Amino acid sequence: MGTKKFWNGEMYIGQWKNGKEDGYGLRLSGEKKILFNGKWQEGILVQDNKKLLPKNLIKEKK
Repeated sequence: MGTKKFWNGEMYIGQWKNGKEDGYGLRLSGEKKILFNGKWQEGILVQDNKKLLPKNLIKEKK
């Protein structure tokens, strides 16, 4: 488990492997709203579970 903060204020909190997002994690906006929640593999989101979250926690990407 670990955290990475990006230059635009977004943050990834979750599992890592070889320095990349790998396993289950969250990608949050700078305002701490969930952008993505799911499974990552080698830094790429492969399964997005945001449909399982309450709508008030989700910020759709435009």
